[in-house]
Amino acid sequence: MSRSSDAGHFFQTTASLSEIERRAAKSKNTAGDPIKFSSKILALLADPEDADVGFVAEAAAVVRRVRLESKNTSVAFTGPTAPVTCLALSSSNAKDQPRTLFAGSWDKSIYAYSVPSSSPSSSQPIRKYVAGGHTDFVKAIVYVQIPLPVEKGRATERRGYKELLVSGGQDAKIIIWDVQTGKALKTLKGHARGVQCLAIDPLSLPGADFQADNSTTSNGAADTSGIILFSADTTREIRRWRIRLTSTGDIDAAQIDLDDKPEDFVGPIDPIVAHETSIYTLHFDADGDLWTASADKSVKCLSRERKWTTEMELPHPDFVRDVVVDEAGGWVVTVCRDEEVRVWERGEGRLRCVYSGHWEEVTSVAIVGTGGRRRVVSGSIDGTVRSWSLAPDEMGKVMEERERVERGELKEEEETETETALPGKAGERLMTEEEERELAELMDEDD
Repeated sequence: MSRSSDAGHFFQTTASLSEIERRAAKSKNTAGDPIKFSSKILALLADPEDADVGFVAEAAAVVRRVRLESKNTSVAFTGPTAPVTCLALSSSNAKDQPRTLFAGSWDKSIYAYSVPSSSPSSSQPIRKYVAGGHTDFVKAIVYVQIPLPVEKGRATERRGYKELLVSGGQDAKIIIWDVQTGKALKTLKGHARGVQCLAIDPLSLPGADFQADNSTTSNGAADTSGIILFSADTTREIRRWRIRLTSTGDIDAAQIDLDDKPEDFVGPIDPIVAHETSIYTLHFDADGDLWTASADKSVKCLSRERKWTTEMELPHPDFVRDVVVDEAGGWVVTVCRDEEVRVWERGEGRLRCVYSGHWEEVTSVAIVGTGGRRRVVSGSIDGTVRSWSLAPDEMGKVMEERERVERGELKEEEETETETALPGKAGERLMTEEEERELAELMDEDD
């Protein structure tokens, strides 16, 4: 044990003090051109309609809209009373019609905001989803439009869509919400532990070439047999659900097996099991294959053609928090509890680049931009969002420098800069010590 008269060092081991010093030194670096926020970042969401805009979910119970080029983070979406854990964004249904931003929180509620904000600096929620909802933390949300039933004899015509929001919580429940009314329409039960992540099968969406059950209409568009939802939990189980509207407009949802048979037809459903423990992310690529990030220190690609068995595995030194596929460049990007951002070749699974800069666990990643301006954006518990190049030449230079450091030919330099705090009271504590411990336990959950 080391000896110190500093009260901040009391009851801490030499190892923990060394780790504190390491993070303090690393926190001064400017790698990835960091954008600083007021608290821990728990989720990122890129705006598909504006390559310069993203949304950041903070532990300080706020969502901020960030403009990446100018680093403007002045627009704050407020309302939650606890950390915001997940984000979703609606589609544009009409020209000039505002979209809706959804935020799930530790306070067991989901908040809806009009985008763009009605105010230049802040926005209050236009709706709150809570009645008949979750009894524990909301951990995942997805937005989807589901086709309204078509009239008999008019199979190729549409009567419109119904907007739904699907949420998963620590209470092991999946809830389907009516976006317009905020009403909980149906609760899906099947998971034994907390639901960590959700994803809509893109090949089950209207207009896809074919649905997950291979059904098509005469014009090649997906029929009204419903959309397919994938969900994963802290016990490693991945489950599948078919969600559709009945002729009366009610929600019909049932768990399905690998042969797309509903639960009431085949009895108990066996889940997809590809990992050893918690799954943090489900992500579909353009081919309809499923990428998963897990606390078992791996990312896996589950093949649709092989009934969701492992086609590729990417090993990591610690928990993997998020994964995204860059379709244009052929890259797979992963973020890990070891503070690194990794870029892999999609075809062969070869590690192409490792980006260092974050000084705490990296929680989320997104691809922004188009063409030659594409880049990776990562968010971390260290309260920063950082950007990284996807250009092969730039990644090659980063790896060359990294190898020189490892060989001792180049000293690793820690750059410094003056920190700029967001508006607020000086010295204000954003979370209590109890909340900090609870957040750490939640982020470290691996059972």
